[in-house]
Amino acid sequence: LTEVGPAKGEAVHQEMQGKFPEGEPPVFPEELPTPFEDDDSDSKKAEIELQIAQAMSRQRLLKHARKAPRLGAPDQWGFRTRELISRLLSDVEGGDQLIRVLIRPRMEGYLPPAYAEIFRGGRLIPLSKFPKPGARPIVVGDAFRRLYERSMLSVSKKAITHYFETAFPNCIQYAGGTTSGSEKYINTLHTLVCGFVAPDCPNPAPDSNPIGILNLDCTNAFNSVSRQAFIDFVTGNFEDRSYVNGRLHQFSTPPSLPRIYCAHLPSVRAHYSGPARLAMIETDGGLRTVLCTTGVQQGDVQGTLLFSIALHSVVGTVMADFPDVMASLYADNISLTGSTDSILRAAKALEQALLEISLSLNPADSSLYIPTFHAAPAPPQVYTDYADRCERAGETAVPWVGQGGGVKVLGFPIGPADYVNQFLQRKKAAIAHELACVSHLDDGLVHFHVMRLCTNHTLRYTLRCLLPESTQAIAREVDGMIWEAFQQHTWGEGIVAGQAHDDALIQFRLPSPQGGFGVDPLESVAPAAFYQATSVALRVLGRSAFLPLQNILASSAFRASPFMKAYVAARNLLLDCGAVERDDLPDPAQPNNDDRARTIILPSIDEIIHPPDPLGPEPTSIIPDQHDLTLLIRASAQHSPRYHASTLSHDGEERVKHLRTATVPLAPLPSGPQGASLWANYPELALIPSGVVNHTPLSFLSLPTGPIAFPTLAWAAFASLTLGVPNPRAPAYACGCHLDRSSGINHTS
Repeated sequence: LTEVGPAKGEAVHQEMQGKFPEGEPPVFPEELPTPFEDDDSDSKKAEIELQIAQAMSRQRLLKHARKAPRLGAPDQWGFRTRELISRLLSDVEGGDQLIRVLIRPRMEGYLPPAYAEIFRGGRLIPLSKFPKPGARPIVVGDAFRRLYERSMLSVSKKAITHYFETAFPNCIQYAGGTTSGSEKYINTLHTLVCGFVAPDCPNPAPDSNPIGILNLDCTNAFNSVSRQAFIDFVTGNFEDRSYVNGRLHQFSTPPSLPRIYCAHLPSVRAHYSGPARLAMIETDGGLRTVLCTTGVQQGDVQGTLLFSIALHSVVGTVMADFPDVMASLYADNISLTGSTDSILRAAKALEQALLEISLSLNPADSSLYIPTFHAAPAPPQVYTDYADRCERAGETAVPWVGQGGGVKVLGFPIGPADYVNQFLQRKKAAIAHELACVSHLDDGLVHFHVMRLCTNHTLRYTLRCLLPESTQAIAREVDGMIWEAFQQHTWGEGIVAGQAHDDALIQFRLPSPQGGFGVDPLESVAPAAFYQATSVALRVLGRSAFLPLQNILASSAFRASPFMKAYVAARNLLLDCGAVERDDLPDPAQPNNDDRARTIILPSIDEIIHPPDPLGPEPTSIIPDQHDLTLLIRASAQHSPRYHASTLSHDGEERVKHLRTATVPLAPLPSGPQGASLWANYPELALIPSGVVNHTPLSFLSLPTGPIAFPTLAWAAFASLTLGVPNPRAPAYACGCHLDRSSGINHTS
């Protein structure tokens, strides 16, 4: 409705193939390392084997399948994890067979030789960069592979996260499975400038060497990174290869990965030891293929992790030469924070080191932001000297953002207030344009889900790392726009303020105990999101071994900064809404204290920054979930708006009729042996009274577990994927999909 979508034209296929350079297959060690340490006891090995078995169990895979995005694109087979694979796994016997025959062998490194290139590949979507030229290659990998890798990540995630946060004192990688990684990344930058993103410095010293944030851009990073490099880093088998100007080699490796990660290596070897065939479906329905022999696939769970390991190993090694510079990484995003002279020299050293793993920095698309010079008409002298050196050497200098400018990191603006406000106004304008497009939808179900799952989430990500004082006004305006759009589409009378429970029509129709069309007002989300994201970031930074960072956290200037003042204000608002300090909790020994378990407890700031044992287990204080904090604010009439509508217009009745629970007749079950088999295998059918079921179209996206299994679809999945058929199709004569849905079982719901 609002985006440009896939790129079109004859040159797209050629451009996509150019995004994937040719490369030689990597060399793996003859024997892969195991996930066991050399001195592990038998009981420890049994514990690890149990964790892997649990990750590959039907129940765990089903849990991850149900958590898959509702609106995810299908893979090269036409499969979506949530819509199809979760249904296949819902059947106990069929799900276990699916794992035994199809999923577990993939995890253990087996691919059918005749179709290995197809299994390694995925669906390639050339996403247009309009108004910029060109297209961005997005790969939707095999859905089964993404599912088991996501589940297996639960085995190694904690150890990998700890490795990324502690392997180097001044280099942290926030991607590769780290929870809230992007928010930790942004708030690390906020903290490293002592909480003053745009301080009031009208006359900065002309010869100073101020603190700056240098954002580095890598060209086509995921598709170019050397496979041999990341295989060497994860296996520790370098043979005669070396990196970082000879500093990393067989006898001088980067900090070792946790051995538990080696549980992923059989699958990594299967999927990255040879070429992958990517299927690009063109706008006219034609199919073109692109061969991928280098880099990683961005849609692959392991791909992002492998890339992050390679980049982290190289950057962390280089940063040892710059102990006063902090390198913050998020996948291919690199931000260096420190004195301007140091970060510019560190960037030059990184440029040379990254070439050895086939990554190229692009200085022209990089940027330098200096907080104390945000209002200055000219950069500091140290930058001018750097630019002059680059010009004499015929090199491109990283541009300074200029007066009033800022940098955009992972979609967040960092800079002066006007720069941030302009960014938010553009977001608001984009939402207004989207609402105008969505208003043309006639179907209430489609309109409801587009508004709830898409439009109302456009601004949410931004709210997590921007000061609420800069976002709440925009959030309030966007809330009004969204509610007005709902009103114009559905209701004849105006929306008025009221209690969340006073409209029975809304409560009857929508699966939200809070009412209000199931949409959280963004005004309520802003302080909760900022508090939660900042808390998890401070918790990580408090454990850092980077001495300059510890000095900042302990300084009175940081505690008095706008960043920390906003954090304290958000915390106080949550306390006003009903959260409690730990010291204010009632005595747990007192009887009839049922409310204690439901109380939202906010840890103290010192408890977050300085946990009792930084190297030990998680501290007893738990940072509340953002959803719980948002509900807490929503429950407060003082801090959260409430909306309701008294009546529906005639047009509104027609549009939202699909949202009502309807009675759907089931076709008579077949007689004879086939019918007897159905009754025997699925006794749940006998529980359906009078041959009818209550059905709501919301189940198309919410996908509750249904009582009816899908043996035909399971067979179609097995036959299609094992034989390499590009698009699975259940035979019409067997599954009844050719029948009128109103006269037969609705397979989708």
